[in-house]
Amino acid sequence: MNRKVYKQDESCVRTKIIKIAWNMEEDNYSKKESEFVELINRNSLICTQQKSQLMWKKMEKNLRTQEQNQLILETRRRLKAIITYLRIWKIVVKDSMDYLKQKQQIVSKSIHQCT
Repeated sequence: MNRKVYKQDESCVRTKIIKIAWNMEEDNYSKKESEFVELINRNSLICTQQKSQLMWKKMEKNLRTQEQNQLILETRRRLKAIITYLRIWKIVVKDSMDYLKQKQQIVSKSIHQCT
C-alpha cells in the first residue's frame, strides 16, 4: 500500500515539476523557481522516507533472521547433546545385555550340569 501511494505521489510531483518548468516566464521566474525547488525537495523527502522505511524493514528482517539462526544453532546443540546421551545409553544397555547373557549362559551351564 505504501508503495502505491509513493508511486502516485511521485508521478504527481513529477507532472507538476514538468508543468512549472514548461510554464516558467521571465516576470514570475522567482515564484516559479521557488515552487520548483519546493516540489523537488518534497520529492526528495518522499524518496528519503521510502528508503528509510525499506532500510528499517531490511534491518527487522535481518534481526529476525539472526534470531532464527541463533534458535537453529541452539536447537542443533541440544539435539547433539541428546544424541550423545542416547549413544551413551545404547552402549550402557548393550554392555548390560552382554553381561546378562554371560550370566544366563553361566546359569544355564550350571543347571545343565546339575541335571
